[in-house]
Amino acid sequence: MISKDNEKIPFTSTFVAEGQVEVYLAALEFKMKETLQDIVEGAKQTSELWDSEKPREDWVEGYCA
Repeated sequence: MISKDNEKIPFTSTFVAEGQVEVYLAALEFKMKETLQDIVEGAKQTSELWDSEKPREDWVEGYCA
């Protein structure tokens, strides 16, 4: 995925656009949500390190906006 700010976020697994447009666009939307959910879960797990290992402003730079 590429945001309007040119931020690139790779999918967590492969995606192939095939079949009817309605089907693969729905699958693409699901893949995008799945990828962002994985990123948010990873960020949540590492958020406990804010003060002990990393300042919050450095931590937030490690994840997509």
